Amino acid sequence: MSRTPFTQDLLREVYDHNGLVSFDLIASRLKGWTDDDIKKRLYQWRMRGVITYRLEEGEIVDFEFLKNNRQEVVELSAGRRLKLEKFFEQVEATTAIIKKATTSDTNRLKAIQLQQVALNEIPDDIYKELVELND
Repeated sequence: MSRTPFTQDLLREVYDHNGLVSFDLIASRLKGWTDDDIKKRLYQWRMRGVITYRLEEGEIVDFEFLKNNRQEVVELSAGRRLKLEKFFEQVEATTAIIKKATTSDTNRLKAIQLQQVALNEIPDDIYKELVELND
């Protein structure tokens, strides 16, 4: 028998749907999980600082999410935004070098390497936004 994956999203669904979290509510959503397995997983998340709770008489009380595993939108400072735009310009410039037929193999490889470094610095959502602005 395969076990239902016990994810933080599932835990959030239980909390959002019921307004509280209990072992019974979690167990009803998880097939193949024992109470000890559920307690261990919750304990791991508590140690990682994802959730906090107390146990009173074997029941979960004062349950709270401390971190959201889903990616959160982070406000960028003006300086960081300018740096990301410069990285994007570098990506565009290296793309032109890579595509140029007369570029030597050495220069093409160096341009690819620099392009990868610049791409790694730009978060995916910001990169998408910059590409849409420049199209």
